Amino acid sequence: MKKPFTAIVIIILLLSIPFIKIEGRAQKRIVLLKDTPSYEIEGLEIVGKSKNGYIALYSGNQTLPIPHTTLRTVRDEVKGYHTYETLTAQLKEYEENYPDLLTLQSIGKTLEGRDIWAVRIGKEQNKRILFIGCHHAREWMSVEIPLKLIDYLLTNYKRDERVKRWVDSIEIWVIPMLNPDGHTYSVKVDRMWRKNRRDNGDGTFGVDNNRNYGYMWGLSGSSGNTSSETYRGPYPFSELENQAIRNLAYKHPFNLVVSYHSFSELILYPWGYTKNPPPDEEIFERIAEDMAKTTGPPNDNDYPGPYDYYPMQSSYLYTTSGDSDDWFYGDMGTLSFTIELNSFEDFFDPPPEKIEPTWEQTKGIAFTALDYTGINGLLKLHIERENGELYNGDVYIEEKGIRRKTQKEGLFMYFLLPGTYTINVRGVKKKITIKKGEVTEETMIVSSKVNLNINVYSENNKIPLSFTAKLENKEIEGFSGGTFENLEPDKYTLEVYSQGFYPFKKSIDLKSDKSMDIILKPKKLFASKFDFPDFEKITKDKNLKDYQYVLTDRFPSTRMVNFVIFNKNPDSMTVNYFGIRDLRESKGDISGLDGSFKDKTFTLSDGSSFVSKEKPIFTFEDGTFASVEKNRNIYFSFNPSDVGETYEFFKILESYLYENLKTLEIEYPEYTNKESIDIKIGFLRNGYIKINDKFYYTKDGSTSIKLTGLNAGENKILVEGFVNDKKVDSKEIDIVVDKLPPEIIAKEEQYLNGKRFLIFKVREENLKDVSVSMGEIKGVVSENKLLKTYYVKLNPIKDGNYYVKITAEDMAGNKNEKIILVHYDTTPPKIEYIHPKDGEKVNEKEITITGRITEDAFVYINGQPVKVVDKKFEFPVTLSTGLNLFKIKILDLSMNTSIYYLNIVYEGKRIILKIGDTTAWIGSNVYKLEFPPFIKEGRTFVPLRFIVEGLGGKVEWYGEEKKIVVKFEDTTLTLWIGKREALLNNETVCIDPENENIYPIILNGRTFIPLRFVAESLGFSVEWEGDTKTIIIYRDD
Repeated sequence: MKKPFTAIVIIILLLSIPFIKIEGRAQKRIVLLKDTPSYEIEGLEIVGKSKNGYIALYSGNQTLPIPHTTLRTVRDEVKGYHTYETLTAQLKEYEENYPDLLTLQSIGKTLEGRDIWAVRIGKEQNKRILFIGCHHAREWMSVEIPLKLIDYLLTNYKRDERVKRWVDSIEIWVIPMLNPDGHTYSVKVDRMWRKNRRDNGDGTFGVDNNRNYGYMWGLSGSSGNTSSETYRGPYPFSELENQAIRNLAYKHPFNLVVSYHSFSELILYPWGYTKNPPPDEEIFERIAEDMAKTTGPPNDNDYPGPYDYYPMQSSYLYTTSGDSDDWFYGDMGTLSFTIELNSFEDFFDPPPEKIEPTWEQTKGIAFTALDYTGINGLLKLHIERENGELYNGDVYIEEKGIRRKTQKEGLFMYFLLPGTYTINVRGVKKKITIKKGEVTEETMIVSSKVNLNINVYSENNKIPLSFTAKLENKEIEGFSGGTFENLEPDKYTLEVYSQGFYPFKKSIDLKSDKSMDIILKPKKLFASKFDFPDFEKITKDKNLKDYQYVLTDRFPSTRMVNFVIFNKNPDSMTVNYFGIRDLRESKGDISGLDGSFKDKTFTLSDGSSFVSKEKPIFTFEDGTFASVEKNRNIYFSFNPSDVGETYEFFKILESYLYENLKTLEIEYPEYTNKESIDIKIGFLRNGYIKINDKFYYTKDGSTSIKLTGLNAGENKILVEGFVNDKKVDSKEIDIVVDKLPPEIIAKEEQYLNGKRFLIFKVREENLKDVSVSMGEIKGVVSENKLLKTYYVKLNPIKDGNYYVKITAEDMAGNKNEKIILVHYDTTPPKIEYIHPKDGEKVNEKEITITGRITEDAFVYINGQPVKVVDKKFEFPVTLSTGLNLFKIKILDLSMNTSIYYLNIVYEGKRIILKIGDTTAWIGSNVYKLEFPPFIKEGRTFVPLRFIVEGLGGKVEWYGEEKKIVVKFEDTTLTLWIGKREALLNNETVCIDPENENIYPIILNGRTFIPLRFVAESLGFSVEWEGDTKTIIIYRDD
């Protein structure tokens, strides 16, 4: 999911948990801040954001000087976790016990001399996967899970077909501890140490190994500050640990990589350096979601959606550059994932008791990765020139729109999903088909013709120059640089010319592509950034004389010169009046005199005129400039009778301005959806602007520059200003290129009722505006910033179906629209009929409440959801004797609600008979008997089958034995025709101890039984009403 969920809901940390203090180790506290501090606090590291504030580590000895809540002290338990030494011993034990399955090898040494152990399980295969633990020292759990995986694969190889299939078909590599130096320091000294142990030479230590990979190294999301927790190192792959990974990957290219970290229960995939989606976004989303489906228990669901571990693009958590996922995918196309283990509650230091539950919760992620290994195939391309030299340069994959570099001279390796691709190397194209899980090895021959690129600079500070260059019979002109293309390898004479500089001439031997920096020596210094009039052309305009523009002989004893400084830009004309003291006595001691001439018209010697404004270009106060206008041509008029001293003053003034006029004015869009844009830069006249190693001349004090080749995502551009070969100012600007419109996530149909909100999400980091309209009705949009969810209240005049348009625009000008259907319904749903009816009496304990509703809706009976099909519902219930009350809640799709109450009376099991009468009742149901009950020797006899089955029992008849077996619930009663004895649950009982003639009989072909004995044996009561000769058999459930 490109534009995955950004704001993540996180549970609050628990209160303090007991810890074991280890002698000499730095103790740190976990604190909760309401807001991030506006200034740096020594010992404070912000590590995450929860729904209650910001989570931070604090190691200071003083009281934290901002509002906070201390949650607990960092745990220090080592017991149960592996140290480097116990890990090494464990891996060697595996090697000894499983020699046919496991190979242990060191892939490199650390600065402190420790081996970086890698395990290979299985044999060499075309399909490979790599699991990495412990980029960051303090993340101990990231060591244990890869180690658990090794153990699981080894111990289950012979008893689990799935494991056997993996090991037999995939080359499985595991590096449990990539950063053993940092991990050891974390164990012995500082539990929260993150980086490795490089000595940075300035009193700080450590590089973040997960910011030191080469792809997009040095961008946002990493730091150039050596003391930072995310210090990226002095250059890409500066660290031995990262070099070991690169060397392993180039030797054994991996289809898929999983890197374990902690904490926050996330499954991350590229990109980290930009919010633009990766080219293979769809497969990343699919794998990450399948990984997420396997997580749990404990199923704590800290995030929206059904999964414990939330799948998302890495940059939507925060931007990173130089991490392992981006390098593996960016450099070689490897499908790469980061797993952030454990919850915010566990922080970086879950107790060792969490190791086994964490493995059980996340092992499915590793299993899913193994299942997907080989979904892609490896392109292995050998590239040579026609002359036999190995090619080293760019390879373009046209269908993917990506340009990548060869990993080694003459070799390009890249993983692609199955398909046919056009590979373009310097204009030579080849169609290549990639197959799933296979290595496709091809050779390409490219032209032996070579290019010569030249960059022409001045001797001082390498200011670029306009030039003409000749190479035998070819000639090019350019500014800063140019290229001679498609040359035959040979010896040539190169000549370079630039006005005002001595020419360059050299013989060169071109065998391959070559780039040269040409340094030219100046014949004279560059012109000043100011225009000074020639001494003989001093202005003597009478209109200006009254304002002391030129004073020839005034104050001769003090040799003071008065002059005017003005600006020829008519939008900001200013005039000020100054005095200059004796420069021999006090160089540059300048005192300003009052004399602002607002709204005065001045005519210059060239015939032009201007109106003075109130604000001066600059003023002098005690020899310094109080303020300076930017990008202006400044002219001086001075007393020609004292040219020497005045000119010396100009040199002092000019030198001061060189040092202090350092203002670049840059007009640029912060966001754009184009790869090239125009920016306008104001600077000193006759200066140079340097951008991305290219120079531009600002002859008139400003220039427009077209920036091309902007990359998708954030572009940091350094703008530097030079005057006379000296850099006087620099500014860094950020331009974000975003061609993707905001993604609007909304259900295609939504149901509203006047109280409910229309709900949708917009995935876009740099969102400018969101609007919702329903015809002419404009919705009022409110946002939950944490969930990135929008809520809109829409109230049409009447119920019905309406189409609603959602529009979202980002800061780059990309727009997206989505039309959804809204069902507006304010009418509550109703019940058309229901059975049993309200107040009805029933005699069955188990019944089904059935009904029909007027529209599609949800039905709940006593809080339990009821399945509804075609607006009909059924709900089986077990009744209690007496009144049973049911609350029926109906909730339609617009969330309109109706409540009904249903009263059902259950009378319990009840049979009524009368002596000599064939009418009988079971509950409220009337039945006709073949033969009525009768009295024999003072005992009532009733029809056996009617009574037993009416009570809910079963009757079995065994004719040969004249045996009757009655079964009811847990009771079994056995009777015989003509016998006084019976078996009640296998115990012999007498039917009527007082009368030996009482026993079951057959009358008119029907079995009659003594009522009271049978009924009471089955747990029922019998009542006799003598007046009406009525018998009532019942049981209260």
